[in-house]
Amino acid sequence: MLPENEEDKFLAMMGGLHIEMASLKMLGKWLTSCGWSEIMYSAGVATQGIAESFLTASHVTRTRRPPKVTVASLHILKKKAYSAYKDKLEETEQSLTFEDWENTMEKKSPHFLFWGLVLHLELACLRLVRAFREANFALYVDAIRQILPWLFAMDHTNYARWLAVHYRDMQVSPLSTQMRTSISAMVHFSYTRPTEPSPP
Repeated sequence: MLPENEEDKFLAMMGGLHIEMASLKMLGKWLTSCGWSEIMYSAGVATQGIAESFLTASHVTRTRRPPKVTVASLHILKKKAYSAYKDKLEETEQSLTFEDWENTMEKKSPHFLFWGLVLHLELACLRLVRAFREANFALYVDAIRQILPWLFAMDHTNYARWLAVHYRDMQVSPLSTQMRTSISAMVHFSYTRPTEPSPP
């Protein structure tokens, strides 16, 4: 093999849009039959038909919004529940930190644990979108690391297998190290189409 064709001279990248589509479909599979689409409809986020289409990620741009709404709502509800917990404490009792309270509630309540996992998964999907928009290669690698176990769990076989190979390449390739540390390399990690000027 010629030196210029060795493995450490290349870093094959998978299509960002397709990884995002796979992650949104995986999220939809996790949320199926839990009442999430009905919540989106009842809250006025979307019509019933569109809310159901979020579960299959049939329209990627449209499907990006509901996770943002869900993440914000779950975070607000958690903060309110934590405040209510502290208000009920006696003066002599010492309150748990927010993280310790979360861990305690997840052990006590399967319902709390489920929506905590939803929050974690949706944040991982949103980090992937942010990585592409900011051309942040380090954030991209971290987002892939968080999404990978869910792809296996949700039986997305092809992406689970090949994204694992892709993640391994990014961990061991010298080019990956360069892209993490070089601003110019990170800028070329993803490309944002320039906005067309408005017609006069």
